[in-house]
Amino acid sequence: MKLRDSLAENNSIRLQAEANTWQEAVKIGVDLLVAADV
Repeated sequence: MKLRDSLAENNSIRLQAEANTWQEAVKIGVDLLVAADV
């Protein structure tokens, strides 16, 4: 399994996510952590 596939499978990254600002990019990353209950 490729690293990208592994990260996507365990919801460590969100592929095809778009952000117009760095604040939106941070929110996307934080939302992943919240969803994972980290």
